[in-house]
Amino acid sequence: LRYDLLPWEVLEALATIYTYGLTKYPANTWQEVELERIKAAAMRHEVERDKGNLIDPESGYPHSFHSLWNRAVIAYHDAQKLKDSDDWARTTSYI
Repeated sequence: LRYDLLPWEVLEALATIYTYGLTKYPANTWQEVELERIKAAAMRHEVERDKGNLIDPESGYPHSFHSLWNRAVIAYHDAQKLKDSDDWARTTSYI
């Protein structure tokens, strides 16, 4: 896998929202949040962005940053389910 291909802006966006979350919640408690709540938040941020509202008024950060974070959490949960399976080996191998 080529981690150097990940744009630093995207990594910074994720780190920004993880860090912002610390102003509201204890570290790493996101792992305990119901997946349906994460999905709903992702949709809410995506809808706001699609309506032309680029900045989340509560945080002051772009809705796209929040949506990216939500989708990363969903991917994390998927990875946890797959990591001991043959599917994980296929999805993380370089073709």
